[in-house]
Amino acid sequence: MPAIHVLACAGAGARKPPGNEPAGWRLGFRQTLALSTAYQAGVVAWVAFWAFYGRGFTAENAMAITTFGGAYMLVVIVEPLTDLAVLAIAKALHSLKGSGLVERRLYSAA
Repeated sequence: MPAIHVLACAGAGARKPPGNEPAGWRLGFRQTLALSTAYQAGVVAWVAFWAFYGRGFTAENAMAITTFGGAYMLVVIVEPLTDLAVLAIAKALHSLKGSGLVERRLYSAA
């Protein structure tokens, strides 16, 4: 069964801004940050749901979920920033278009 947060992010990502540009150029930094953060928050919610479903609403289980959520916050903080950095680098290295060092789809419309 697919995760609900993946479907929500797919639905949000399907609404593309107009234009005949590659996907990374259509998405702004704010949109990229929002999609990435929504996905990571969905991961935490999904794990919490299944942990409560499988082990019940006990204090021990709640503490384990809280510990996981706290540890996963590093991913929630680092991953969206990494996504933004990769997007910025791809936009800055536009001179690599046609060089064979990057995938052709990076600089071409789908």
